[in-house]
Amino acid sequence: MRVSVSSLAILCALRLALPHQASAQTVVVTSPLTGASNFNAGGADGTSGAGGTGTGVGGGTGGSSSGNNAAGGSVGGSSAGYGGTGFGGGGGGGAGGQIGNQGNGAGGGGGLDGSVSNGSAGGGAGGGVGTTVTAGSWTNNSSVSGAYGGNGGNGAPVMNSGGGGGGGAGVYASGSGSGSVTLINNAGAAIRGGFGGEYAGFGVNTTGIGGGGGGGTGVAGSNFTLTNAGTIAGGGGGYGYTGGSGGNGVGGTNFNLSNSGNVTGGNGYNGSLGGTGVAGSGFTLTNSGTIAGGLGGGSGGSGVAGSGFTLTNSGTITGGNGNYFTPPPTGGNGGTGVTGSGFSLTNTATVTGGNGSSGFDFDSGNGGNGGSGVAGSSFTLANSGAITGGNGGNGGDGGDGGDGGNDSYGQDSHNSNGNGGHGGGGVTGSGFTLTNTGTITGGDGGSGDGDGKGIDGSGGVGVTSTGGSTIVTSGQISGGVSAAGVQADAVDLSGGGNTLKLESGYGFTGNVVSTSGTTNGGDTLELGGTANGTFNLSQIVTTTPTSWTGTVQYSGFDRFLVTDSAVWTLTGSTNAVSIAASMQINNGATLQFDNGAAGISLAGTFTDNGILTIGGSAAAASLAGTGTANLAGILTLTNAADRFSGTIQGTGGLTIAGGNETLTGANTYSGGTTIEAGTLTVGSNTALGTGVLDMAQGTALAFGTNGLTLGNAIVLNGDPTVEIDSGTDTLAGTISDGATPGDLVKTGAGTLVLAGNSTYSGGTEVAAGTLQVDGAIASPVTVDTAGTLAGAGTIGTTTVSGTLAPGDAGVGTLHVNGNLTMAAGSTYQVDVTPAAALGHVAVTGAATLQGGTVAVTAGAGNWTTTRYTILTAGGGVTGQFAGVLTNLAFLTPTLAYDSDDVFLSLRRNTLDFAGVATTRNEVAAGNGLSGTTSGALYDALVQTDAATARHALNSLSGELHASARTALVQDSYYVRDAAVERLRGVECAPGAASGMKTAAGGKPTDGACQPDRASVWMQDYGSFGHNGGNGNAAGMGHSVGGFVLGADAPVLGWQVGGLVGYGHSSFDSGAVSSYGHSSNVSLGLYAGTHWGRLALRTGATYSWNMLSTTRNVGFTGFSNRLNTDYDGGTAQAFGDLGYRLDAGPAMIEPFANVAYVNLHTNGYIEHGGPAALAGRAMDTGVTYLFGPGIWWCIIFT
Repeated sequence: MRVSVSSLAILCALRLALPHQASAQTVVVTSPLTGASNFNAGGADGTSGAGGTGTGVGGGTGGSSSGNNAAGGSVGGSSAGYGGTGFGGGGGGGAGGQIGNQGNGAGGGGGLDGSVSNGSAGGGAGGGVGTTVTAGSWTNNSSVSGAYGGNGGNGAPVMNSGGGGGGGAGVYASGSGSGSVTLINNAGAAIRGGFGGEYAGFGVNTTGIGGGGGGGTGVAGSNFTLTNAGTIAGGGGGYGYTGGSGGNGVGGTNFNLSNSGNVTGGNGYNGSLGGTGVAGSGFTLTNSGTIAGGLGGGSGGSGVAGSGFTLTNSGTITGGNGNYFTPPPTGGNGGTGVTGSGFSLTNTATVTGGNGSSGFDFDSGNGGNGGSGVAGSSFTLANSGAITGGNGGNGGDGGDGGDGGNDSYGQDSHNSNGNGGHGGGGVTGSGFTLTNTGTITGGDGGSGDGDGKGIDGSGGVGVTSTGGSTIVTSGQISGGVSAAGVQADAVDLSGGGNTLKLESGYGFTGNVVSTSGTTNGGDTLELGGTANGTFNLSQIVTTTPTSWTGTVQYSGFDRFLVTDSAVWTLTGSTNAVSIAASMQINNGATLQFDNGAAGISLAGTFTDNGILTIGGSAAAASLAGTGTANLAGILTLTNAADRFSGTIQGTGGLTIAGGNETLTGANTYSGGTTIEAGTLTVGSNTALGTGVLDMAQGTALAFGTNGLTLGNAIVLNGDPTVEIDSGTDTLAGTISDGATPGDLVKTGAGTLVLAGNSTYSGGTEVAAGTLQVDGAIASPVTVDTAGTLAGAGTIGTTTVSGTLAPGDAGVGTLHVNGNLTMAAGSTYQVDVTPAAALGHVAVTGAATLQGGTVAVTAGAGNWTTTRYTILTAGGGVTGQFAGVLTNLAFLTPTLAYDSDDVFLSLRRNTLDFAGVATTRNEVAAGNGLSGTTSGALYDALVQTDAATARHALNSLSGELHASARTALVQDSYYVRDAAVERLRGVECAPGAASGMKTAAGGKPTDGACQPDRASVWMQDYGSFGHNGGNGNAAGMGHSVGGFVLGADAPVLGWQVGGLVGYGHSSFDSGAVSSYGHSSNVSLGLYAGTHWGRLALRTGATYSWNMLSTTRNVGFTGFSNRLNTDYDGGTAQAFGDLGYRLDAGPAMIEPFANVAYVNLHTNGYIEHGGPAALAGRAMDTGVTYLFGPGIWWCIIFT
């Protein structure tokens, strides 16, 4: 149903009537509606108090006192301070000494007068709510107002006056769930909060004077949906020594507001805030109309304020303007357009901060501050419209102007000069995310005034972050301007963790300044987006700019980043640019340095994971990443410490000026590589592109990967180092002198091969590892004690204190174009075979031997009385080596000299092969070879050292065949054990297998079992284990599996039977790389009887064994795989005697048994190579005695 409420019914309501409350129905308001005053709960006795703004439906009355000198009661239901956020207000205070009459305000009741000495006046009562809605739908086509707060009472001349009561809310909506109440304020309709009450005046010598009551909220509550096409306003604050704050236009929690009309906060009075247009938490606001904060009695109210709200704006949002207030005569601040924490704002239209008030024309007056467009923390802002800070006001004549004001008021004073106010910031805060495609502008500063012309106020900064914010802009960000035309910064960053991302279309008026340093990781300047853009490097400065030059300057950033898919071109003036930061290009991004730029110097690391193009020169501390670098100029790394695994290409070059840079990509750049200082480590064959490598004094080229070959030409300027820590790497290009010829130094334990024909004139030093010269160098060579010189190329005059090992892998002649000196303690390493000396040195000059040792490594072959030339010298040989060493066991080397040559002879000595053996098996193998003087096996064994020879003899010994016999003898146990267990089973003994007992069909007789018929039985078996080795033979793994099938019958008191079986035995000896197996077929007879508890069990079996073996014989220079198959037979006889003792389910049998086993194996011949053995037939007999022992068993049933 619809209910029409007339204004007459409400206006005639008693002062103590409750406010109107709509039930769960549809209500349409067609006539003006005003809330009543409210006196609910009474206040406590003892003190008086000013009227409050109230947060409840109504305030309570003040308490009373019984004595003339007692103070009145405190205000009931009031809230702290003034502010107009309530729906009711404070109650009236009690009188001092006597009860006065209630005031008759339009809404809330007036306060009580304090009419006697020491009596304090009471505060005014709060105004009532216009209407309350708790369910259903409510529509307003007229006007609804909250009641006014009551005025405060008059104080005694020496005491305080009472403050005014707060105005009541226009509409209070409280739904039971989200959106359960619907409010509609149609076009032409109005909702307003009640005005705050006034204070009554003030007395003499007072210490506190009553304030005005706060204005009521237009629409307040929670869980409602409001659609507004009309007007909603907060109530104005009441007059007071400190005026009341304006009420909010709309306030509460968890509401939805769609506004196409006007929402305004109420005006504050004399020093108090204007009300906020829309305030609260967790609300959703869609605005296509106008929202404004109230005019301040000091500072203006915010347009929208709160936390956790979502705001979409296509209309206008404005902070309230500031106003002057007294005392002192100070201009007020402008309100913020949108402020709070954790909110989301999408703006496609206009958000503006309020203007500050101008300074009051009075001595020492101060002005207020202009409001920011948007301010807060942890918010998200997407702007495609316009956001502007409020303008600064002009200074008053004799006072200071505020940060954005309009007028000057009051008397003219000439005692001081009024300063202009500062403009408000466009966007300010921390931890926010801003995406800007529109415009953001700081407010302009006001002008100073006065006889001496006060200081002009500065303009507001466009965007300010105090830490942890991300700013993405393809729009315009500008700072405000002072009255004197001084431009404020466009962006100010501090606190660290900020990122400013530029996308194509960006623009700044004002400088972009970071003052974070390295705090929280510093600040990042990022280039990104999807559209291509340009950035002028000359705008980056190393010191914080102090003024605007007409062109934006960027300073203080700790890191530069290029992201997304756009191509960014860096341009610049003819002056070089220095950047005290690092730079990174992310995957998929492209950065180009324009040809016109004189150069960029980057103090940090250049991380390239995208595409980098350098048209001019550039410098960075280091280069990292996996992307592509296109060089048309020179890239210089000043303090390298990274790995670049991407690709460097183009006509430019790379310079290492310090540190250690690693290049591992497939590079093609042709401008060359220069190592001015530090180390360059290569990890691919093309790491240095196709240009020349220029190395300066004290620099190093290091190889980070084994097996590389660099084909680049190398120029030496000073004494550089080539370092190879392991493996073998090659320099295949020509090495030549630079402007300052120097020495080449080889370091590291690895091998460097010089394969080119080099012309450098400085020395070559082998400080460590091996230098292998397979090309030609004219340089003199020095080999230090930790170094080795090898190769089959040509070198200059050489002095060796370390090792000389001519040949490539021991093969070839090393030519010395000059003299050779072998110092004391040096080593000449020579490889020889029976046919020739594989390593040889040919000296064109003189060879001077000052001692040293010849170390001989012999190859395979049949050694006879052959002499080899290992060194020739055209200028003659002087001196001798101190001796000759070899680790060969069976060859003895000797040296001989003539005037120009050194000769080596190797002859078979008298040591027999068995002479190095330490075990019986090794001795046997050695003795077997004692008569050989040739052949592949002899040739391989004769060149070994003693340890290798012992390993060879052990491998040759064929011990597996003996181990196999051991395995077969052990496996005979399973056949005889099956027969014994079968005979025990037919005795019906506890513990015998139940299946056997049943099959036997026995029956108890005199405490024992007497079988009465023939039966058949079967038993399987299996095991695996290990036979331990000793000092002579290696250990053996061993497994066996099979079955035995038998039949028996009682014959004259004996159980007599026969059996047949099959088994498979496996054996292996890993230490000598040998293994084999045997298939075994068995036949046998058995018989058993017993005399009471005494039992005898006997039998005999024979097994046919079919063996197959494989041996792998291997040692240095020799390998054979040998196989053979042969047969054997295992015969055995056995007996078992036991006496059974029964104890219920348990049985114990002391026993003794004996078995004799004889294994015969046929002769065999192995196949597969010269290490094959031929074995003769053998018999092995073993007797097993077991016992006395005890066999026992317990049966559980």
